[in-house]
Amino acid sequence: MHGGVTQPLIKKYLSTGDILQKTYYITSDAGRVEDLAARSAVRKQSVLVKNIETGEIVVYASMTEAGRALDVPRYRIKSCIKGGVLLNNIFSITNK
Repeated sequence: MHGGVTQPLIKKYLSTGDILQKTYYITSDAGRVEDLAARSAVRKQSVLVKNIETGEIVVYASMTEAGRALDVPRYRIKSCIKGGVLLNNIFSITNK
């Protein structure tokens, strides 16, 4: 068990689906505890952003990071990648 978590506490969190100690999430009746930080690291996709006016290329570790740098929400980055459209008529965005 992680961090002194007891079986009754795990059962409580299984029934409610709540987050356990802000880091771990109960994922099965067997009481398997999954590290959310490790899980989200696997899902991150590097993003390549090219300024078509200057030719500058920057690689960001995630869509969220690219969105912060370009001052747009993550969903805009994702929609530009999926649709193959330029962001602000300047930035070409693709998965690395």
